[in-house]
Amino acid sequence: MPDLKFDANGKYYKCFPQQNKMSCGVACIRMVNHYLTGKDIGAAVVRHYVGLVERPEARPAMRGGVVPQATAHNFETTGISLTTAAKALHSLRPPRLWHLETQAHLDVMKTASPTNPMLVSLKGVQGFWHLMVAVDTIKGGGGAVEEVVVVDPGGPTIRGRSQGRIGTVDAEFGIYDIGGSRNYAGIVAAIHMRNGAR
Repeated sequence: MPDLKFDANGKYYKCFPQQNKMSCGVACIRMVNHYLTGKDIGAAVVRHYVGLVERPEARPAMRGGVVPQATAHNFETTGISLTTAAKALHSLRPPRLWHLETQAHLDVMKTASPTNPMLVSLKGVQGFWHLMVAVDTIKGGGGAVEEVVVVDPGGPTIRGRSQGRIGTVDAEFGIYDIGGSRNYAGIVAAIHMRNGAR
């Protein structure tokens, strides 16, 4: 069951907190699938999809609906790349066309909604990367999108477990604002459905 996280406007969003230190990508792919289908496929299934992407020789096993039971990926020490995340999203059902955008990503993010979620990548000021899910927008008085609502699978930990959180990204500059934290340099990419919302 996902946690429900509330934003400053009182709207709530579903969040699957990451289970391991480096499993933000798995949690985000799981959340995107949940927003699109209303179903939770679970972290284990997403890890298997990541394993299939990273181990092309295992892909024939998918023909019979069989998913390999192990992956060599260590989610305690290694995150997944943006390319791997995009390919894993392609594996979800029903199939959709996903596109990794590294140039006009802020414009793409302005189209985020619960029916058009997308993965967004942050670059930390110390060089690390983090994935979140853009799920909504906040418009200003003139109707222009001023902020993008993101669901962060990381966040504060309790007993070593991430709790997840809701934050916003400035739509013009891509700066992630969560409690005044300045750990992130900004959004650098978005993985979105090429054909838009379902």
